Parts: sequence; structure tokens; C-alpha cells
Amino acid sequence: RRLALQGATPAQLEHLANSCDKATFGVNQQDVLDEAYRKAGKLDADRFAWNFQAFGLVDCIKKALFAMDSKPRDIRAELYKLNVYGPGSFFKSHKDTPRGEDMFGSLVVVLPTPHEGGELYLRHGGKEWVYDSASELANLSEGDGLKVGYIALYSDVEHEVASVKSGYRITITYNLYFASEQNAPSAKLESPPSTEPVAAILGDLLAQPEFLPKGGLLGFGLLHEYPFPQRKGHVASVAPLEAVLKGSDRVIMNAVRQLGLEAALYIVYRATGGVYSFGRNAEVISQKYIQWSTENHVEDLDEELVNHYGGIVTVSKHRGDAKEEWYWKEMRKEEHPITWVTPKTTHNSFKDVYLAYGNQASIGYVYGTMVLVAKVGGPGDRRDLTILERTDADVDAEWEALVKEKEAEQMARAEQLAEANKLMESIPISQFQRDEENNPFL
Repeated sequence: RRLALQGATPAQLEHLANSCDKATFGVNQQDVLDEAYRKAGKLDADRFAWNFQAFGLVDCIKKALFAMDSKPRDIRAELYKLNVYGPGSFFKSHKDTPRGEDMFGSLVVVLPTPHEGGELYLRHGGKEWVYDSASELANLSEGDGLKVGYIALYSDVEHEVASVKSGYRITITYNLYFASEQNAPSAKLESPPSTEPVAAILGDLLAQPEFLPKGGLLGFGLLHEYPFPQRKGHVASVAPLEAVLKGSDRVIMNAVRQLGLEAALYIVYRATGGVYSFGRNAEVISQKYIQWSTENHVEDLDEELVNHYGGIVTVSKHRGDAKEEWYWKEMRKEEHPITWVTPKTTHNSFKDVYLAYGNQASIGYVYGTMVLVAKVGGPGDRRDLTILERTDADVDAEWEALVKEKEAEQMARAEQLAEANKLMESIPISQFQRDEENNPFL
């Protein structure tokens, strides 16, 4: 059957709705049908065709979403589904299921069919936006020709379709992909104007000699989430994901690289107990995404990461006992604390890597999170990283210096106490008695 978008009768739209399958959604890698959570109809891409080319919209999306990039990013749109939301239909808050490492978002085209309600709510970073397609399309006049509403969003943006009050809200969804893997920020960039303010602020910070006087690690909590391979026992590098950084995350990477710093994406590993406990709230970062199996028995996950996966200890398991010499030295030998420029957000935690709800069961991929870490040298040459290297002799010398400092502090306090006692002894007892008699608070 054929259906003209403009002028379709209620009976024709009802027939389209009845021709659809009930829409499911993904929960823990399974397709679930639960009309208490999602009530809508759907047609997969192989069950319909429509006379529309999305090339113009793709160009608009590319200009809007990637205006801050220093070089063009090729993207492609892949037809995904047709959805029909009739009276009483809705979809509660969810995130779209990632369908590959190069998928970054979705394009939703709203067809010009009369309806009320069905607003699309978008939430990210503590903010909320509303797209009211019903009102927008209702304001079109017949002389405007065929018009559609559309919205493009990153895959990790939480969104919700409000209940449709009347009519039929019909949408066509495209998955958006990066068309090429040649999109990673390069080490030397002709930086776009949008990157310059970030690089200038960071450069001013690094120019201050009191900031990281002994060098260290500089951390940036990233705003968006990214898809990781989901295979049992699979180990993958997160480096290729630099190619699909989005929005401000990409701007930060460009700015750091513009300053010539050695920077990379890392996953933050942190265990709080059980088989994979680091011990006492240890934290390790690694460029490897590792899917641990319950069949593996690892006593010290931090040592496993450091010895086999290039891990860097940022919070030592010995920190809680660092008042004792052995523990303090072990902590200093292994620990490289991170100074966070932008804090880790709640979704930049490894435990958030598993997607609870999606628009269908996850196939091969789930959401993961990561951080950007730059290695910084000492004042004078922030690119010289030799200052970050510590030998046993360096740690022994630091401990001796710390002990002498503590001894000097203790000696100074003892001298101050002796002077106070000497002063007290020099005051006659009768003076204390007079003071007590004249003090109304005694």
C-alpha cells in the first residue's frame, strides 16, 4: 500500500498503526515487550520505503554538531525504523542502543500528520530540552509544501516520548555513523577558533610554576558516553575511540594536543569489594577495556592491570596505611595521582558501562565511559616527562626528607611548649589568685 503524508485520512493512519508490530526495547541484552514502559508500533527498515533523501539533513547535522572541529567529519545516515505513536502511546526515559563503535547519534524525522502531545524530552548533563513536533507542524500552512520536523541527538542523550493525546505521531529514525575512521585528533593541529580559548586557559595554568611543580597527571572527565565492544573475555584498546569523540570532549582533546602534551583516553577501574577488590579503594587507569569473567579469579586487580594491561595506579591501596614507612614507600613508588581539571561525572564511572535500557536489545556493544589523561612535566618544559620517573633511591630520599621535616616540626612544638611552661612558672601564684578574683566568668 501507498500512503500520501499530507492529507492522509484518520482511517489510513489507523490502518498504518494496525499494520505495525508492537515496539520492544532492550533490557540487559534482551528484547522486552512491556507496554507499561513503551507503547508504540514499529516497522523495521526492510518492511517499508519512503520517497525521501536525508542528504540535506545530514549536511545540516554535520555543520551543527561538528562546527568546532578543525577538519570536516564525514557522517552517514542509515535507515532504521518507522514508529507510530497513536492515542495513549509513549516511551519512558531511555537511551538509544549503540550499534557499533562508530555510531554517535540518531536522526528522528517527524512526519506531518496531525497529533497532540507526544513531546520529545531530552536530558543530558542536568539540563532538559523539549521538542514539540505537534505544535511546530500544526503551524505549517498548505502553501508551504511538504515539510517535516526533525531532531538529531547524540546516542547517550536520555530522551522520552510523552503520551500522545490524539492523532498519530509518525517518525522515521536513522542511525548516525561516522563514515571514516580518519577522524582522530592529530598530534599537531591547525586549531579552530573554538579550541583556542580552551588551549589558552590550559596554557596559562601550566605556565604557573606552583601548579604541578613536580609534574603529574592532568585529568578531564568527559561529558559524553561511548560504545565499547561487548564480548566475554574480550580485551580492546580505547585509543580508536578518539575518532568518535563528540562535542566538548573533542574540543578538549584538540586543545591538549595543541599544547604538545602526551594525552590519551583511559578507563578508570575501581573495585569496592569481592573477588576483584583492589584492596582499600585503589584506583587504576588503563587504555585497555577488559571484560572480566566471573570464572577468572584475580586476587589483586590493580597488579593485574599494571603488569598485563599497562595500568597506572592513581590511588594506591597502601594509602590508608601510609603513616608507616613500608606502606608509604610502596604508595610513592606506584602512585601517580590525577589532578582533575574537569571532574569525573556520575556517568564517567566504569560501573555505568552496562546499559540498562535501550530502544532494543544491545547486540555486541554496550555503553562505556572514559576519561582523558595528559602527562605533564615540570615547570620550564611541561613536555619533558623524565621528572615523573621515580627510582627506589628517589623514594628513600623523599622518606628521609619527610622524616627530618616531621622531626623538625616535633622539635619546634616541643620548644614552643617548653617556652610556654617556662613563662607559666615565672608568673607568681598570687597573680593567678588575683586574676581569678577579678574574672567574673570563674
